[in-house]
Amino acid sequence: MGGIKRQMEEEMERGYSLVDDTYVCARCVEDESLQRIVRRNWSKGICSYCNMTRRVADMNHVIEHVYKSILLEWGDAASEGLAYETREGGWQGDVCGTWELMHNCGPDCPEEVLDTIAGSIHDVPWCEIDPYSLPIDRTLVYGWQSFSRFIIHTARFVFYKAVNTSYATDQHDEMNPVDILEAIGSVAKKLQLITTVPAGQPIFRVRIVDPEVDLRRASELGPPPAEYANMPNRMSPVGIPMFYGAFDLATAVRETYDFSDKSAKKAATGAFSAVRDLRVVDLSESFFVPSLFDPELQSLRPYYRFMRDFIEDFTKPIERSDRAHADYVPTQVVTEYFRHVYRTDDDRQIDGIIYPSSKTGDKALVIFADASGCIDAEDLPSERTLLRLDRAFDVDLSGFDTPHDDDEIF
Repeated sequence: MGGIKRQMEEEMERGYSLVDDTYVCARCVEDESLQRIVRRNWSKGICSYCNMTRRVADMNHVIEHVYKSILLEWGDAASEGLAYETREGGWQGDVCGTWELMHNCGPDCPEEVLDTIAGSIHDVPWCEIDPYSLPIDRTLVYGWQSFSRFIIHTARFVFYKAVNTSYATDQHDEMNPVDILEAIGSVAKKLQLITTVPAGQPIFRVRIVDPEVDLRRASELGPPPAEYANMPNRMSPVGIPMFYGAFDLATAVRETYDFSDKSAKKAATGAFSAVRDLRVVDLSESFFVPSLFDPELQSLRPYYRFMRDFIEDFTKPIERSDRAHADYVPTQVVTEYFRHVYRTDDDRQIDGIIYPSSKTGDKALVIFADASGCIDAEDLPSERTLLRLDRAFDVDLSGFDTPHDDDEIF
């Protein structure tokens, strides 16, 4: 009895029971994350599910990984401190059993494999971990939303010193809105969103003009001089010019041209290229939330969820109106943070931001370059030069199909 008791105690402490002589191949788990676990632990044998002789792993490796992954976001309701009131019907919050949890949140596996996993994990009332606090991603999202309201309606130019009376300092899961910029910078590092636009990379910039207008120089096709930067844009306020462009011509045109304009226009186009490697924050790839069972990325799921919601808000269409100046302020401040404050691990500044186009779904970008940062093909670059105009040409806009009815992003 002593050995059996110790075994039972070990299983209780472990949280799941071991299975005997059960092996699985990568094909039978289907879930790509679990396939990596199988491949890390496999040897030649017979799969218990397809009965094929293949490279297989002991099913206990898979069960252990699934169980430990589940504990990142779920816990025993009693251990998590969820209230239980008999008179009120039991648990005072959402709970579920192991089988329900596996079928709703478990890995993508055939039913037989999932049944083995669910049958091994002890059946307890599961609830989300720390049920009386906000998850990390919600704390960050609400922090961004509070920051946006605060900077639009309360304090714009001295927000970093202003006192926000709506912020409850005694709430451990609430973020002071003015801290969101550093939090976004930290998330960018965690998710490795800093990337490089290589020297020589073509970048298209478009100006919509009347047919008789002829633009051929970098000074004409690049950002305007500061005194002519008289319209607020998503990333730049009035008076601060930046280079807005795209990696493909179609996106550059559709991000710039209002297809409801029936007057005769053409797209004066500059094919620029980066004169050196440009360090940019890539916000175009952040919508993907990794699997809970991804052994490399599972701990970063809250930050991917935040970036998914943040980028959706960051790139939402804003109608050009009298309010556009105010509605652009939060994204303009984030842009200035990355431009002037943020530093890479090797203490370098950021040169721009890549973001998803609301018109085509492809990548658009803003480069932190004014007119002096763009040169013609025959000019020699200086330390300030970021872009060179390689070619100028005109595009007949009648050759472009009318896009979806989206508001202009620029």
